[in-house]
Amino acid sequence: MANVLDLMTEEDRQKSISAFQKRMRGDTSYRTDGKISPTTFLLSEFGYYYGWEAIAAAKRGYVEGFNETDQRRTKIPLTMEEIAEYVEGARKVWYSKLIDQARGTQVAAGSIMSKSPNKVFRDGMKPFKEATKL
Repeated sequence: MANVLDLMTEEDRQKSISAFQKRMRGDTSYRTDGKISPTTFLLSEFGYYYGWEAIAAAKRGYVEGFNETDQRRTKIPLTMEEIAEYVEGARKVWYSKLIDQARGTQVAAGSIMSKSPNKVFRDGMKPFKEATKL
């Protein structure tokens, strides 16, 4: 199984090891700049969106597939480039949901201040209701 440190540049690896050693000694100055390696940030965000098993798969370098026909497990490669794409996709979904929430809040707040709140709310929420129909 690959180690996260193996995925880092030599400079980032040394910084991470040094920070770990300071932290284990109780030295609170282990990361005064607050920076982490781009690899750690990417894997952390990947884990945030997809869970711990995603990080474990990234460390292994593959995800397991299962072929129901012949009952065999397969190893499907998982690269850092692919992880970056999944994170970018998750960000777009996240931002899309934020926009939807903001729009819903705007409709609700606007309807309260209108002369006919129920009608304004229904009309404002219509695109959201129609989007839920399959």
